[in-house]
Amino acid sequence: MKVFVLDSGLGQDISKWFAIEGNSVKHFIYEATYSADYVSMYYGKGLFEFYGIERVSSYFKDAISSNFVFVTDVNFGKIVDELKEYVPVFGANSEAERLESERDLPYKLFKEKLNFPNNYHFKKVNEAIKFLEENKDKLFAIKLDKLQSNVGKIDKTYVPYYYEDALYYLKIIENNNLDVEVNLQEKIEGVEAAVTGIFNGKNFLQPVFVNFEEKRAFPSKDGLGTGGLTGEAGTIMFVEYNGKFYNELLKPTEEYLSKIGYYGFFDWNTIISKKDGKAYILEATVRPGYPTIFLIYTFLDLNKKSFTEIIYDTLMGKNFEIPVFKDKIGICNRIFPYDVFCPCRDNEPFLIIGLKQFLMKYPEKYLHFISVFYDETKKQFFGIPHSGPILVVTSLANSLSEARKENLEKVDLIKIIPDGWYREDIGKRLYWQKDILLKYGWISDEIYKKFF
Repeated sequence: MKVFVLDSGLGQDISKWFAIEGNSVKHFIYEATYSADYVSMYYGKGLFEFYGIERVSSYFKDAISSNFVFVTDVNFGKIVDELKEYVPVFGANSEAERLESERDLPYKLFKEKLNFPNNYHFKKVNEAIKFLEENKDKLFAIKLDKLQSNVGKIDKTYVPYYYEDALYYLKIIENNNLDVEVNLQEKIEGVEAAVTGIFNGKNFLQPVFVNFEEKRAFPSKDGLGTGGLTGEAGTIMFVEYNGKFYNELLKPTEEYLSKIGYYGFFDWNTIISKKDGKAYILEATVRPGYPTIFLIYTFLDLNKKSFTEIIYDTLMGKNFEIPVFKDKIGICNRIFPYDVFCPCRDNEPFLIIGLKQFLMKYPEKYLHFISVFYDETKKQFFGIPHSGPILVVTSLANSLSEARKENLEKVDLIKIIPDGWYREDIGKRLYWQKDILLKYGWISDEIYKKFF
């Protein structure tokens, strides 16, 4: 098949998946998403050539002559609207993007079907600051609408742990004169859990993917959040067939997604309250989540159905069971270079050591490139500077403890020069949170005993 990948700088590994299945792959990267020319210059270098991926400088002609288009991110809505007149597109059109970019829209659409935390929307930052100062006894997550890209350390979502922290963050936004709207979402104590499904224009395919993300860069509730700059530090995942996550969270959205002509990944991120057991919607994702997509790919039994076939059949509106390793629990770790939060950083690429040894020991589907290139002259892999995490490592196992142990053994094979890090505690919080999930029926006794 002819596959066209429309990318923002996250999907080089996705293009590789299509290429290794024998497709003719063309990759268009929207360079306006980059803040520096050197990032664009390095992106995919050496790897695209090795896998036979053609990087193109414009999208329309090549896209409409392909069998389908795969979109790796949001902010392509108008392009998707245009292309869908000519070719099937797996990704968010302009209507679907609003579910992610307008934080109060899901509440307006689904308030009768789903549960939401109290949310207070402000068109001006100073209005949000005033409200916060009048409600010092409450804690709110800060979620921004209309923020086009990260500005310094300003992300679209920020979860403070103290009133002073929240106030300081809003003051930074105000002092930078950012043209954003602010949502203050009242914090609920419980288990953060998400569910991702693949939507075929009519309904979600089974199974769906239940995941538990670690959003902090370091193993502390007060540490820096990875936020929009880097995505999650790691994720735990298992699959569910027509269970509570699907029936109570994804199924109520099917009618609307069908109405707006959506085909692609859809995810609800929630907090399951330890007080009443209800899942409260935090936000929607209408694209491949990162690193969630890499863990989903690891779960796929590609001997039964290729990734290309799964995407294409979804776009054709077919209703089929996704072939997965259903008796496994999965884990992923993201590997970060030192420059993610370092204010004094240069533009030199990071040397990556150990990838060849990794691939000699483990199948390729457990190693995923985000911001990596290969220097043919030096015969070395490098990480792209200023681009967030550079690698994701995944594992599947029979239990959470086995998955954690195996993944840490894999990650230990990889070294970043001059320095890098990853979290060693991914999944630990589920050892005590699992009881809340079991109590309120979000996981079955079978899953509880098998995985935990």
